[in-house]
Amino acid sequence: EEDFNPHRWCCQDSSSPSKFCNLFNEVRPDYGCSLEAEFISGRALGDPHILTADGLSYTFNGLGEYILFKISVPFFMLQGRTKQVVNSQGIKVNATVFVAFAAQEGNYS
Repeated sequence: EEDFNPHRWCCQDSSSPSKFCNLFNEVRPDYGCSLEAEFISGRALGDPHILTADGLSYTFNGLGEYILFKISVPFFMLQGRTKQVVNSQGIKVNATVFVAFAAQEGNYS
């Protein structure tokens, strides 16, 4: 986005677009950035067994509220809440489970 005007000045509005556009592309190469969404998979199961977007797998028994996933542009955040497990006899055990999720995209939640 920051290169929009310089790109236009060099590649469209200049007296020699091919020359100046080539110079512009040497200094500011296009790395193939796209506004199209890429699918990234992650999951959390049970007492939370977590698989991150980069393929890391682990068990996490923290108790509380956590940011599970966050990206800046476009803004998206997923939060999760865990609760301590109570067994069938009503006794708290050394495990947690997800009990709630909240998501926010842009200015909306």
